[in-house]
Amino acid sequence: MKKVFLTSSLGASKKIDGKRYPCVMENTNNFIDILKSLLTSQSKLVLISSNPNEYEINNDVLNVTQESFNMSGFIFKEIIMLDKRNANDSKNIISNSDMIVLCGGHVPTQNNWFKEINLKEILNNYDGIIVGSSAGSMNCAKTVYCPPELEGEAINPDFKKWFEGLCLTDINIFPHYSELLDEEIDGFKMIEDIVLKDSFESPIYALNDGSFIKIYDKEITIHGECFKICNGVITNICENNNTSCLI
Repeated sequence: MKKVFLTSSLGASKKIDGKRYPCVMENTNNFIDILKSLLTSQSKLVLISSNPNEYEINNDVLNVTQESFNMSGFIFKEIIMLDKRNANDSKNIISNSDMIVLCGGHVPTQNNWFKEINLKEILNNYDGIIVGSSAGSMNCAKTVYCPPELEGEAINPDFKKWFEGLCLTDINIFPHYSELLDEEIDGFKMIEDIVLKDSFESPIYALNDGSFIKIYDKEITIHGECFKICNGVITNICENNNTSCLI
């Protein structure tokens, strides 16, 4: 049975003066407790980079995440960062892991990297735990929703907001919702001018950090605060410390 977690953020680090530092992971909605119940001290974890060529950044992400898991009471036998340096062995690395984390980053860049290593096909027979973080969660969808993020993308007529993902779910999430309520890009308001209009194409589920969606095969459960954005309307469908089933 596939176990997939779509998170807004793992909460593994805090940014201070532009630098990331490890911290105890968020457990507001029992995310840590649930993960711990699925793992053993012999479990192997693979972090799949969002930008495979940024080796220095990837090393920092690996170190910070590893320290955060230690601080949060996890004991892994091995933690590996998968990027361009070991891409030729992607299938073997993933297949021999018990859990993978799809890291956050730039959604289109990560999507192209996933295609390069044939991640969709590798995960077809993967029976470990899959955890998406931010962009990683967004790329889990069958058809990924990708709002513009970088300067120039909102005014670029060739920028694609919808493209094929890993086909692990039909759910499109929008992470860091509360942080982006007043966000603007290229003169457009992220929520009001972009996401609300795009919600006429497909429902979008907005998550705040600390909330997540748990998918066990066909059983889909929201844990924590979540907003459904559909046909231009925003509806609060779950609160923190509560769960709600999605059909």
